[in-house]
Amino acid sequence: MRTGSSRQATALTALSITAMLAVGVPAAAQDTEPLKLAYLTKHLDNPWFISETGGARELAAELGIDLTVQDLQFDANLALTAMDTVIAAGTRGIIMVVPEQTIGPAVMEKAAAAGIPLIVVDDPIVDAAGNAAPFVGFESSAVGAQVGEQAAQQYLATAWDPATTRVASIEFQTLTVCMDRTNGAIEAFTAAVPDFPAENIINVPYDGTLAGATPVMADTVTANPGVTNWILWSCNDDGVLGAIRSLEAAGIAAENATGVGLGAHLACDEWAKETPTSFDSAVFLNAANHGKAAVQLMHDHLVDGAAIPAESIIPGPVVTEEAHDDLACPA
Repeated sequence: MRTGSSRQATALTALSITAMLAVGVPAAAQDTEPLKLAYLTKHLDNPWFISETGGARELAAELGIDLTVQDLQFDANLALTAMDTVIAAGTRGIIMVVPEQTIGPAVMEKAAAAGIPLIVVDDPIVDAAGNAAPFVGFESSAVGAQVGEQAAQQYLATAWDPATTRVASIEFQTLTVCMDRTNGAIEAFTAAVPDFPAENIINVPYDGTLAGATPVMADTVTANPGVTNWILWSCNDDGVLGAIRSLEAAGIAAENATGVGLGAHLACDEWAKETPTSFDSAVFLNAANHGKAAVQLMHDHLVDGAAIPAESIIPGPVVTEEAHDDLACPA
């Protein structure tokens, strides 16, 4: 989930890291044992990461890769010990979604010391000198802008009075990639609706989870008793749906709020319900494609000697309750 402000510099430095870590040799020089890779990820009880690792497992099976998948939860210490474990087990490449970006230097140092290539997914990291690891994901600022533009369209389709309307920007304020998304949404919304009062955009901190978004949005509703309409966006689907659940509990009708998710991994279940929802759209980011892309890049590097790109950006369309064929929701 790359930021957009330093893409060129990042590409240059990540290429140097790739060269340093490039230890793979062509398949002819290898034995017949399956290629061993590890996919270490945070938050594996979240639908996004379930889908992401599912895509990785699917492609690994097709390519004959022995893939170890481990849940790091949100535990930085577990991430580092898991690296030690898979390295000792003979893993030849590590794909990782770090639980905290602050452990980037330690993660990159450990991989380099073991002579093992590293690809990070979703959340970029840098080493102690500021050099970035090869990255697979989406560009956070750009996808945030998509969210803000979509929210503007949904708002402009209403006749809501801006004086009694608020934007709740539900923000994971300690995670830079999440702030890039919500800041991008604010900038794009403001550009599309320049007359909307800036003071009516409320920054609501949360912890990245649906359960965490619900109480903070409840507090926000309580602190704004005169508000009749809400516009919602967040770092992910979870933040938006958590906020929607608070509005529902407060007796605010679905037609008096509009939300734009990010990821769309919770969209199918929400849109399958018979009751109306304020979850009107989402930017669809296919997590399975992130996992597949990382596995393919690592395979091509270790088997064919191909360089790992500095960054591989995965795009995604906007889906709505009325038009979401791209999601392939269960019947």
